[in-house]
Amino acid sequence: MYEAMDQQGKAKIVQRIQRAEELHRCYQKLQYIRRETETAGLREIQVPSDPDIDPKECPKDPSCWCTVRAPKEIQDLLIARNRKHFGQAQGTPLTDPDILAEVKYDGSGMTANLILEGEYSPTELDEISGLFVKHMTTNH
Repeated sequence: MYEAMDQQGKAKIVQRIQRAEELHRCYQKLQYIRRETETAGLREIQVPSDPDIDPKECPKDPSCWCTVRAPKEIQDLLIARNRKHFGQAQGTPLTDPDILAEVKYDGSGMTANLILEGEYSPTELDEISGLFVKHMTTNH
């Protein structure tokens, strides 16, 4: 704005402030990364004591919840939750049986690479699903 108003002095001050804020954010990130007292990431999660209860419907009562701290158990619980959650997408393009047969759950494999490179030809997909897959390329 100051450049447009031909006020170069004020424009330079704003630029210096922006650079200082950017540098400050950078140092904050470095400080976070270099912390030695605690590690980043999940250290614990709380899950319903009864695995058959939906966490959204579980009462807020602390006796209904348990805390999990073992990294492997946390990982297994999160993967199970994500599979259940993303399994709700039935009927969407990525749940099409033809694509599911070719792309692994984790999105890896030859077909996934072809999709990302824009070289996958979805001949059996309906028009909407084909467009969706086409727009998943890295160079769209």
